[in-house]
Amino acid sequence: MAVTYQDLLPLKHQGDPLADEVVKELLDADRINSVNQLFRQISTADQTPPTRRRQDAALHA
Repeated sequence: MAVTYQDLLPLKHQGDPLADEVVKELLDADRINSVNQLFRQISTADQTPPTRRRQDAALHA
């Protein structure tokens, strides 16, 4: 089943502690380009969200 915008709307203001921590660590380390790259990956509609391995790789790149 495809997920629609309407399906996601109730989650719009809900946080994701794991993802929030990854972004916080990247920002704290002045890794704004890594944050931007991560958001580009997860905002592309035709791709699945990055796996934990890819998030860890972005954090330690």
